Amino acid sequence: MKRVIAVAAVLAMATTACGESAAPTTTAGDTVAPLTTTLAPGALATTTTAVATAAPAGFYDYDGDGFRMLLPDGWTIAASGDIELQAILQELAAAGLDDLVPAIQEAFAQGGKLFAFDFGNSTAEFTNNLNVLRLDPPGLTGDNLLGFAKKDIGRLGATDVAGRVEWLPAGEAVILSYSLPGDLGGGQGLSYTVLTNDWQWAVTYTANDVAPFTDSFRMMMDSFRE
Repeated sequence: MKRVIAVAAVLAMATTACGESAAPTTTAGDTVAPLTTTLAPGALATTTTAVATAAPAGFYDYDGDGFRMLLPDGWTIAASGDIELQAILQELAAAGLDDLVPAIQEAFAQGGKLFAFDFGNSTAEFTNNLNVLRLDPPGLTGDNLLGFAKKDIGRLGATDVAGRVEWLPAGEAVILSYSLPGDLGGGQGLSYTVLTNDWQWAVTYTANDVAPFTDSFRMMMDSFRE
């Protein structure tokens, strides 16, 4: 049975909101389009950029392109700045997933920093995944950004939308949960958009069921820093 993967399903929320703000820094044209494809386990090489000795059991401290955060052991990584990235993209193409390669390349060109695939907890129909996008500051407060985000994800056809604003160690965060329609790959999403002094970081986890991973994802976001 095929696995379905929905990547970057709500990265539009940060960019489209900026298009309606008083001081926009990005536009709706910067939106990364939703991506749905099939992916077989082992199609990507697993890479680790950095391991910290203080990481809790089952996690390591990932040193990414402009950010750090805890990631679970065993996740498959395709990341901006990794010297292995081109080799990983070539492996995707060789596996018959040519349509995925330009989408990931486009996402990286527009601020994408990480794609991580959780094959170990995926189902036969859906591949759990996480992506990280860095954008210019939106010129909005967290509460205002939340309002725009709810509208944007609703325009994509998402249901069961809920959101809130909280403060994380890295900064103010807009937290959004939702269910995705079938034409975007289905499944559920949980997105944290963190507003730092210099950037907004959209970190999105998409899975067939996000509930079992909610606490771990929160721990990962509490560890997030530039």
